Amino acid sequence: MTASIGVLIGVGFYFPALITTLLTLSTLTLLRWLEARVLHRHEVQLYLRQSRQGALHEPALVSILTAHGFSASSVSAYCAGEGRFIDYKAVLTTADKSNGHRLLETLTGDPRFVEFSLAPLE
Repeated sequence: MTASIGVLIGVGFYFPALITTLLTLSTLTLLRWLEARVLHRHEVQLYLRQSRQGALHEPALVSILTAHGFSASSVSAYCAGEGRFIDYKAVLTTADKSNGHRLLETLTGDPRFVEFSLAPLE
């Protein structure tokens, strides 16, 4: 659109360039407003460390996340601390920001989880 507007100005069609600019800005504003209303998803990066002994495996961990209203993608598991810990990293998506607080309460109350963090990706 910017190239088209530039060409219109370059050949002296100022009024069509002005109308095109106004239509473009109006459309972009409307689409931004619609995106904010329709796509109300929140993404967070999860880092979770648990002791290897008694650790939850990925399916059990994903079920905890799902129970708290999250969908998980890009789940990765790492062995750390000379095999004493299992670290998980994942990108979580939810429609409700308060789900993060509920998940933090659950993780805090479980002694298997040594360290964890939830960082917003927005």
